[in-house]
Amino acid sequence: MEPRTSPPDDRTGAAPAGDPRPAAPAPRVRDLIDELCREVGPRASGSAAEAVAAERLRARLEAWGLPAAVERFRTTPFALQGLLATMGGLYLLAFGTYFVCPHGAATFLVLAALVLLAHRVLDLDLPGAVLPGAESTNVHGTVAPAGERRRTVLFAGHHDSAFRMPLLGRSSWFPWLSRGMVLFFVSDLTLLGLSLWRVAARPGPARGPVEFALLALCALGAAFAVTVLAWMIRRDAVPGANDNLSAVATAWEVARRLATAPPRHVEVRVVSFGSEEAGLKGSRDFAVRHRDELRRATLVNLESLGQSGRLFALTGEFLSGARHAPEAVRLVEAAARDAGIALGRKWLVHGLTDATSFSRRGLPATSVIRLTDAGFLDHYHSPGDSPEHVAEERLEEAVRLCLAVVARLDREAAG
Repeated sequence: MEPRTSPPDDRTGAAPAGDPRPAAPAPRVRDLIDELCREVGPRASGSAAEAVAAERLRARLEAWGLPAAVERFRTTPFALQGLLATMGGLYLLAFGTYFVCPHGAATFLVLAALVLLAHRVLDLDLPGAVLPGAESTNVHGTVAPAGERRRTVLFAGHHDSAFRMPLLGRSSWFPWLSRGMVLFFVSDLTLLGLSLWRVAARPGPARGPVEFALLALCALGAAFAVTVLAWMIRRDAVPGANDNLSAVATAWEVARRLATAPPRHVEVRVVSFGSEEAGLKGSRDFAVRHRDELRRATLVNLESLGQSGRLFALTGEFLSGARHAPEAVRLVEAAARDAGIALGRKWLVHGLTDATSFSRRGLPATSVIRLTDAGFLDHYHSPGDSPEHVAEERLEEAVRLCLAVVARLDREAAG
């Protein structure tokens, strides 16, 4: 009788013959966010990491058989920090000199107003004249229609990430910051009025209780300026998963799905801007560079789509004064109804989006943004803006909205 033998010990881990291999997991929208945050890291405006992210985005588009390009431009990485330091510093100088030289105080305040007007309203790059510059990158790709091109739509986000701003890290602090901003501007106007009154009054009247009460208000404005200078200016960048890789991942997923099933008459472009956090530099360069070809296109800019909250289409933006195209807003609203997605309308009070660069130049645009119930962003400009706080189902909802925009435009073009 032969001894019993055990079957050979298969230590290779190979599956038995005839067993099917497990299917590869379906790609997730947030896979791109995970990859860039893990392998590239924070992507400050004009940094090498920002450029690497742009090249990876270009490579993805080309891997799907889509034409793609990277465009380079000059930026000022610390433009926002420079603006905050200038505004706060000029106010503190004005408050300090008011008591000895009202002329000087008025001069500092008028200069601050001119700087703000030039930077935010006239779209002049004043920080670029005095602060160090760098090279930044935009990347874009195109899904050509299967037939005749009759409409063009762009879906865009930005791949750079912000410098850390500790005061913005918790959405519960936003209402207090909003009140602080209002207080600061009221204090600014009050101090300017007092300074001009002192300059015009000759000889200067004795200080009375009303003036001291107004100066107490101005002192609160000075305290807010010190707080901003101490807690809003940092040089380390954050992960930027929600703000704004969530938008880039959404736009790129739209391109991936349409690459094999393009619309009949709609050209779809996806764009990832660089240097948004430094004052919308990438979108401004793109809008200027491609202005003629964009006149008959519609931009649907995407912003912070992966956090909690509800989607909104923006009708305008307070800080820039931009009014977005009503037809672009109506298009997104109609697409949301088609897809059964809840979508509100909003005039953005806090911050700016890249749609501003288009609307300022008369190019049809709006932004779609997700905001909390309180109307703010979670983990804004903080280390907490990481992939674990980005929800796949919210990104999928945004993808469905974008695809519904394309489908509606295609139906309109066919009709």
